[in-house]
Amino acid sequence: MPDKKIVNVTAKIVARDILDALADAPDYPYQLIFSTPYYQQMLVARVLSSICNHYVIYKRGNRAHYIEILLYFLEEKAAIEVLVQESMVRILEEDCSWTDFVQMPDNVPIIYVAP
Repeated sequence: MPDKKIVNVTAKIVARDILDALADAPDYPYQLIFSTPYYQQMLVARVLSSICNHYVIYKRGNRAHYIEILLYFLEEKAAIEVLVQESMVRILEEDCSWTDFVQMPDNVPIIYVAP
């Protein structure tokens, strides 16, 4: 196994922010929808394609440098958190096909909005 590898630091931050956002989101529809691999990948792809991605060369045993770089990206973390929230809402608005394969729980009130 090589001593060095390229790591997308942004992807790691985005993945953690998505988990945090989903933990705070309502069960329906957010946790239910984004628990599926298809919509998880859609969310990750949308967020990562909307921001500048940062890569580092991770060298085994050089963990201090890696942590230093992660701390640098904390400045961008607030913007990423907002983008994750916005992307979840947009995906649900744009892709109505999620309603075809996800069964609504019985305790969710149905609200009809007339056109």
